[in-house]
Amino acid sequence: MADDKEDDLRMLRRLAKSYNISFRRSADEWPEAHRMRFLHIKELGDRKFSLYSESVTVRSVEEPWTRQIKSRTQWLVNRACDLSMNVQPKENGWRLGLENDVMHRFLVEVACPQCRARIWRSEIEATGYKPDSKWVQALEERKKNRKACQCPPETRAQERYEIGSSLLFDDRVEEVVILDSDLKDLPKKKMPDRTFGLKLTEKVNQLLAKLAVLTATTTDRLEFTPFKSSTNPPIFPFLILEAKSDSSKNGFHDIQTQSAFPIWKFLNLQRQLQLRTECTAQDPLVWFLGNRGSEWKVYGCYVDETDGRPRYNIHPLWGGDLTTSDGALQLILIVDYIMDWARDVYRPSIMMQLKCLATGKDFDEVSMYPESDIYSVMGERRGSPKRVSDWIQPPADNVEFEEHLETVFEDSISEYSTESTPTRPDLPDDLPNTNLGSFRSASRVDYQFNSLNVTEENVESLLVLSQGPDEKLSMSSSAAQDLDIKLRSCGELIVTTQYALDQIEFMWTGEKRKHDSNFSEAPDVELYVILEYRCFISTSWHITRELTCFAVTKSAFDILQKCAASKKGYRARELPNVSGAYPSTSLNEAIECLLSDSAKQILQASISSTLISIRPSPAEKDEETEELPSLVLDFRGIDKSLIGQTVEEYSKCARKQASKRLQLINQAQFMSSGGKGRRGYETFRRKKTAEFEAWSSKYRRKTTNRSFARKSSRSVCIRKLSEHDYSCSRCSKSRPTAFAAHWAPSLTPSSTNNTMLVQAIIIDTTGKANQERNHLCLFFLGTGPEIKEGGSIAEVVEEHLNGGKVHHTILHGPPLSEAGLDRAVLWNLPWPYRPCTKREERDLGAWVQELKEGHEPEVIVNKKWMGLWDHSQILLHYLREGLTYERATIAVKSFRDRQRERQWENRTEGQSVSEIERVNAKSFWDHLDRGGSDDAAFHDSFSD
Repeated sequence: MADDKEDDLRMLRRLAKSYNISFRRSADEWPEAHRMRFLHIKELGDRKFSLYSESVTVRSVEEPWTRQIKSRTQWLVNRACDLSMNVQPKENGWRLGLENDVMHRFLVEVACPQCRARIWRSEIEATGYKPDSKWVQALEERKKNRKACQCPPETRAQERYEIGSSLLFDDRVEEVVILDSDLKDLPKKKMPDRTFGLKLTEKVNQLLAKLAVLTATTTDRLEFTPFKSSTNPPIFPFLILEAKSDSSKNGFHDIQTQSAFPIWKFLNLQRQLQLRTECTAQDPLVWFLGNRGSEWKVYGCYVDETDGRPRYNIHPLWGGDLTTSDGALQLILIVDYIMDWARDVYRPSIMMQLKCLATGKDFDEVSMYPESDIYSVMGERRGSPKRVSDWIQPPADNVEFEEHLETVFEDSISEYSTESTPTRPDLPDDLPNTNLGSFRSASRVDYQFNSLNVTEENVESLLVLSQGPDEKLSMSSSAAQDLDIKLRSCGELIVTTQYALDQIEFMWTGEKRKHDSNFSEAPDVELYVILEYRCFISTSWHITRELTCFAVTKSAFDILQKCAASKKGYRARELPNVSGAYPSTSLNEAIECLLSDSAKQILQASISSTLISIRPSPAEKDEETEELPSLVLDFRGIDKSLIGQTVEEYSKCARKQASKRLQLINQAQFMSSGGKGRRGYETFRRKKTAEFEAWSSKYRRKTTNRSFARKSSRSVCIRKLSEHDYSCSRCSKSRPTAFAAHWAPSLTPSSTNNTMLVQAIIIDTTGKANQERNHLCLFFLGTGPEIKEGGSIAEVVEEHLNGGKVHHTILHGPPLSEAGLDRAVLWNLPWPYRPCTKREERDLGAWVQELKEGHEPEVIVNKKWMGLWDHSQILLHYLREGLTYERATIAVKSFRDRQRERQWENRTEGQSVSEIERVNAKSFWDHLDRGGSDDAAFHDSFSD
């Protein structure tokens, strides 16, 4: 057995040599990139316990952690001596006896949970390699502002359970390191005793998910962990521990050999990231701690080049014995220094390099912000205090500012749109409140994301809730069939990943989704997606941009089909409208295209009530090059939403509660129905109660996952001034005939004194809405109108009135039932900027009068022959048919007159004159359904 181990070690040494792994001597020269750090290790390795102890009494006032370090040293020496002389353990005994205490600093936070000032600082603080780097200078500035915890001793956290565990670093014990395929024949699996790496915090996970999505369709994926992804592993490990008992025949050279390839792998992960980003601010570095009983050694592992090849060096820096006070103190201070380096230098460097890849920016251009769930990196951002968790007391005045990377998703929000909406509306303070009209800022926009996201995990809940709580809690075959048909109704489905969908939701509303699936596996979960965008003005005059999504994973679709097939007469079939998977970049480009609009363009799109379907574009070869174009998503205007009502109705299932209740008859009723005695009744009650509780438990189990309903929103203030001119990545790839955007720049009217006046009606689903007058709103663009001294806002509104034209729109609410509206013109309104009708001029004049006189004038009741909703719908129909505004108004009057004549001819006894002469949109749509012969003859009179 011993000979076999020797053979394995000899084989490892030969392999290490072939992989250019070099075992250096202590006296060998240090690399320039790490000289300062290795010098710090040497300085700490020369500290004497006697001198340190003498200084504790004075230092502990400002640096209370020095007293704790002294106590830890004494405890560690006593423990090491006891193990060495009395216990004489094997390898695991030494590890269990000392390892956690040596690595204590990596297991706890460094900030006080009470005041968040420092409860510990390294004896020598690590610094960046290049002092002229912007982020290194920021680090040095933060160090100057760091303050020690000054909480009273009786309230100060004393042990790790009070301090809290580290949220930045994670470790693995005896975890297999996955090496390259060429090394699969190593003597045995490489399982270091312990490794430390960066922990997957929420923001780190988001950043890696972004990178995974970006590279999902390429073979050149970034490798960030050497461990199996299913274990939610630490990333970019930087510290490795290997232990042997003091009775082991293996010396430190054998310990180095055994750990050589895991070290090689860790260095390679850092090196590949550095090569991709061309970052020179931080060279690859891995720390290695080996111990043989109470004797410990510290190594610095780095990469240099020899003969044009990378060389992987393992360089001894310090050695000592924990049974001595000097050795124990030196190791504690060295481990503290490594932790300080990992926290202040290594982690920010890795994060910034990852962000370089995600954003395409240079290393010094990416920004850093605090990470809100970690005490010691909480602080101020852009000059204002960071909000803290409710269960922690407010921070002290001396809170340090620890920077942290914001993710690429946060970049997308800040770059394209926007800042959060201010609490004060972006309007002048002296605007009057009026009844006949409103004022709004075009910069204030609401973003909404509504999605029905059906997965294998939640499809049962959705179908059970759709069915209703029947006794069997069965899945609804009708709902499954409905959803299956809806997927087939789209021209062509987008095939993408769950994380791509999460990403666009975050770009749109800032909502961050957490998933049970691991970040590295989730991008492989494909979905069939129907995506729509609508931009409209709500009934409260809010400009609203909404993404509506219906997404089904492939596994969930199989379940839907099986359930739908249980209904008689329905046969499961493959989806005919599925193309190849679209790269996430295509989806990103589509959303970025929408986010590129200026405030004015968004207002124009909302006035037009824009509704588009975002779908794959046909792959047509270029006639000259015979090459397929870049995959791009088209924007196609549609008359009505394909999925809006479906998403709205099925999302409501998430709010359903069990309607079944425990209903028990009383004892008298039980006896009258044939029951026997009180005991029989008690047995009956227990049985019914047990049955109901069993049903309730089953109901909760089957309906607990209601993640299929996904809604998020945010309100922002658009500051973007430059207009979207079709030069974005998506538009530049679109075919010339593609619907490249949701507004036509050639039809863009100029604003009047930085304002746009909008006249609107509300959708009338019944035909009985009593809209006596038009709704009016003046939107301010940018800084708003320039009002001369002594002037008023009434003059600005009057200027629109005198111009003779205003913008026309329809005010929208949530997706409506199509009943009674299947012929209505609700979206992509034609000719939104057009002349005012007589009624509109009167309503606008009344608002001007209210603004001037300070009170509402007498309401002018419009004629009853045609309501505002009816008139607008008939007019919009003719405009959509291609008539000019002048001819369309003539057509409306012609239909009105002919319809009134018919109604007089067909009048019945008892009808009033107003009932006979009233013309509505329903009669117009019925007229079109009958063929509209008279209308067609009228239309022909305009043809050449």
